[in-house]
Amino acid sequence: MKHFIKTLHENRIFSLIIWLVIIFAAIVSLPNLSQVVMEAGNPQMSSKTQMSKAQRLENQWGGGLDGTKSMNVVYHADKGRITNSQQKQIYAKVGKIQKSNGNNGISRITTAHTSPNGASKFISDDQSTEIVNIQVPESNAKSSSFANSIRSQFNVNDGLKTYVTGPQLINQNNNENILNVTNIVTIAAFALALLFIAIAFRSILAPILSFITMMIAYLVSLSATALMSTRLALPYSPYIPLLTTLVVILFGTVASFFLYRRFELVLRNSNDEDVDPSKVATKSLVYPFTAVAVITALAFGSLYILGFSSVRAMGSMAVVVIITLLAVMTITPMFMQLLGPTFFWPKKKTLKLVNEGFWSNLTHISLWQPIVGLVIAAAITVPLVAFYRSNVTYLPNNNLTAKSQAETGSRVLQAHFNQGKPTPVTIYIKNNQPFNNDNTISPIDEVTTKLQSQKNVSRVYSVTQPGGTEINKYYLRDQLSKTVSTLKGISNSLSGSQRTLKGANRTLKQKNIKNQTKSVNALIKQLDRINNTSQQAETNNFHTFSPLETAQSSKQAEKSKALRKNLSQLSDQLSNTSQSLNKLSNQISDAQNSGIDAQESVRQYSNQAARVRSEIASVNRTLKESKRKLTPITGYITGVKKSSAGNTFYISPQQINDTDFYQTKYNFASENQKITKLEVEFNDEPTGNTNLNNIHNMQNTVKTQLQNTNLRNATVAYTGQPIENANVQTNFDRDFMVGTLMILAIFFVGLIIVSRSILHPLWWLITYVMSALAGLQATQLIMHYTTNDGRLNWEAFIAMIVPLGIIGTFELTLLAVSYRKQNPDMLGWLHNGIHSFGKTVSYVMFATIIIMASLFFSLLHSLDFIGLAIIITIIIFNVILPLVMGGLGKLSVTLPLAQLHHLPEHKAKK
Repeated sequence: MKHFIKTLHENRIFSLIIWLVIIFAAIVSLPNLSQVVMEAGNPQMSSKTQMSKAQRLENQWGGGLDGTKSMNVVYHADKGRITNSQQKQIYAKVGKIQKSNGNNGISRITTAHTSPNGASKFISDDQSTEIVNIQVPESNAKSSSFANSIRSQFNVNDGLKTYVTGPQLINQNNNENILNVTNIVTIAAFALALLFIAIAFRSILAPILSFITMMIAYLVSLSATALMSTRLALPYSPYIPLLTTLVVILFGTVASFFLYRRFELVLRNSNDEDVDPSKVATKSLVYPFTAVAVITALAFGSLYILGFSSVRAMGSMAVVVIITLLAVMTITPMFMQLLGPTFFWPKKKTLKLVNEGFWSNLTHISLWQPIVGLVIAAAITVPLVAFYRSNVTYLPNNNLTAKSQAETGSRVLQAHFNQGKPTPVTIYIKNNQPFNNDNTISPIDEVTTKLQSQKNVSRVYSVTQPGGTEINKYYLRDQLSKTVSTLKGISNSLSGSQRTLKGANRTLKQKNIKNQTKSVNALIKQLDRINNTSQQAETNNFHTFSPLETAQSSKQAEKSKALRKNLSQLSDQLSNTSQSLNKLSNQISDAQNSGIDAQESVRQYSNQAARVRSEIASVNRTLKESKRKLTPITGYITGVKKSSAGNTFYISPQQINDTDFYQTKYNFASENQKITKLEVEFNDEPTGNTNLNNIHNMQNTVKTQLQNTNLRNATVAYTGQPIENANVQTNFDRDFMVGTLMILAIFFVGLIIVSRSILHPLWWLITYVMSALAGLQATQLIMHYTTNDGRLNWEAFIAMIVPLGIIGTFELTLLAVSYRKQNPDMLGWLHNGIHSFGKTVSYVMFATIIIMASLFFSLLHSLDFIGLAIIITIIIFNVILPLVMGGLGKLSVTLPLAQLHHLPEHKAKK
C-alpha cells in the first residue's frame, strides 16, 4: 500500500486529482460575472460621501419614488422641429404607459405637459428634441434589457428617433462592453500565446499542453476572484476578468517558456536514466519563479490596504499570480514526466536560442563610452517624460460606440441642449419645516439665482424656477407693477367718489320730498360702489405691503398702516351713511303713503337730510385724507419696483395653492414637502479639474447662500455623475499614486533581496519607470493623431499597472538572478552575462508584444491604448536598459578605481 501511494505521489497522480477537484469546483461555483459587475463593479463610496447622504434622502422622498433613479426618453427629429402631430403621438404614448399603473417598472413620468412653466427643461431651443423623464428603480436604471423594453414602448414611428439614456445606464453599458470584448481578447490571447510557444519550440504538442495548463489556471483564477467579491465582499472591477486573462497568459507563457527550455536542456545533457528531467528542470526554476510570484503577489496584495475600491480591486491579482505559478509548477511537470522527449513532438532537435546581438551591441556602446550610452538613453526617454501630461478621463464615452443607443441619446442631448444635460447634479435640501410658505421657499430661489450666475453653469431648475428661468408673477417687480396700476385706479375712483358726494349734498338740499325718492335710492347705490372701492383699496394695500413691511423701511411701513387705517375708517363711515340714507328713504316713503302734514314731512326730511349731509362731509374728508396718503405710497411702490428690491422673490399663500405651483411642488418636493431638490447643468462634461472646480464652487455657493436664511440648519446633499466623477478623481489622484509607490517600493525591496545589491536595482527600476512614462506619452500622441482622442479612462489606467507590473517584475527579477550569479564581477557580467541574458529576454519581449497585441482585437479605445502603451514601454525599456546598465555599471567600477589610483600620487606630493 505504501509502495502504491509512493508510486502515485512520484507520478504526480495526487496533484492531478487535486487539480481535477479544484477545476470542477471552480466551474460549478463560478458566479454570473455580469451580475457581479452590476452589483460590485462600480466604485464604492463610503457612507460619509455626499452621494451616500443623497441616497438616504432619496429613500425618504415618498410617493413611491424612494430609492428611484432618473432616466430620459429622448425624442429627436433629424429634419427640423418636432411637429404638433408628433407631439400628440408622444403624449398619447405617455398617457397609454401611465395607465399601466407602474406595471412596466416606471414609478413616475414627467413631461413638458406636466411641468407648468418648465417646458424649456424638456424641449430644446431648436425644438428638434424633447425629453420625457422617467423615475425607475435603481436596478432598472442599470439594465440594458429594461432600457430596450422602455424604448420600444415609447417609440413613435413618425420620423422621430427614440433613445433611452441615463448616467447609470451608460456606465453599465461600458462595463458590459468590457466584459463582452474580454471574451474576444481571451480567445485571441490564448491563440497568440500558443502561436508563440509553437514558433519558439517548433512543436505542436507543447502549445496544446501549455493551453491546458493556462486554461485550468484561468478558470480557477476567474472563479476565485469573483467569489472573493461575492463571498468576502471585496471590491471588484469590470477589468478583473480581462486582467485575469492577461496575468495568467503573460505569467504562464513566460514561465512555461523558461520551464520548457530548461526541460529541453536537461533532456539533452542528462544521460542518467534514474534522473527525472522534469524534476530537475522544475527544481532549477523554483527560486526565480517563486521570487517573481512572491514579489508581484505582495505588491498587488498591498493594494488592499488602500481606501479606494477600484484600486483595491487590483489586489485580487495577487491570487491570480499564485494560482498561475502553482499550475505551471505542478501541472506542466506532470505532462513532462508522462511524455518525456515526446513532449516537444514533432520536433527532435533542441531549441537553439537566437544569437541576440541587440542587447550585447547596446551594452558594448556604454562599455566603450558610458557617457555616450547614457546620453542615447536620455535622448530616447527624457523628451517624452519631460512633456508627459496625464490625460485621464473620468467618462466611459471613449469605450462606447455608435451601437450604444444610450450613448447616442446622450450625445443628442449634448448637441441640442448643453454638454451637461445628460449628467446633471441634483442638490437635495431637507428642512424641519415643509416647503409650503414664502419663508422656506424664498431661500431656494436665492440659491437658484446665485447658482445660475456661477461660471460654467448652464441651467438650474428648482421649485421656484422649474424651467431654469424666473417666473415673473413670483417677483415683487411684477406684483408691484400690477399694484401700482390698481392703486392708480383706486385714486381715480376716490376722486370720482368725491364728485359723487358733492352731488349728493346738492340733492339733499332740495326741499321737494316727492322728487327725492329716486335721487336718494340712486345715492344709496353710489355709496355702495364707493364702499366697495374703499374695501378694494384696503385689501390691495394689505397684499402689496405684506412682504414690504418686513423687508423695507419702517417709515414706509407706518405709512402703509396709516393708509390701511384710513381706508378702514372710510369703510365704516360709508356704511353708517348708507344706513342713514336708507332711513331717509323710508321716511320719504312713509310720508308719501300716510299723508302726514307736508310741513311736518319737510321738517323731518330736513333734519334727517342734515344728518346725512354731515356724515357725507365726514366721508369726504376721509376720502381726501386717504387720497393724500395714497399718492406717496404709490410713488414709493413705483420706486421699489424699479430698485433691486423689485427682484425679491415673494409667493403669496394664494399663489402657493394655485394649480401651477402645486404641480411644480409635486415635481420638486417630497411627499411630506420637507425635502426639495435643485438640478444643476454645467456647460462642460463632468471630467478633469474643470469638473472638480465646478463642484467646489457650487458647494461653496449653496453653503454661503443658505447660512443666513431660515434654511441655515437644513441638511444638504449632492448627487449625480459630476459628483461621482469628482469623488473618483479625488480618490484616484490620492490612492493611485500611493498604490503605485507601494508597488514600486515592494519591487525595489524584492530586487534588493534577490540581487543582493541596492544601487543597481534602483537604476533598473528608475529605467523601467522612465520607460513607462515615455511609453504613455508616446501612446497619447499616437492615439491623438490616429483617433483624435488621446485620453485614457481612469479604470483602464489602473488596469494598465497590472500587466506592466507582471512584465517588469519578471524581467527585472531574472536580471537580478543573473547579476547575483556574477557578483561582484560587474564587468565580467556586463561582457558575458548580459549577452546570455539578452538571448532569453528577447523571447520575453516577443511574447509580451504578441500577447498584448490581442487587446487590439477588442476595438475598444481604452484597450487599444493599454496594448499600445505596454508594447512601446517594453520596446523602449529593452533599448535603454542595456545602455543604462552598461554605462552606470562601468562607471560604478571605473570611478572608484580612478580615485584609488590617484590617491598615492596625492600623498607623495605632500
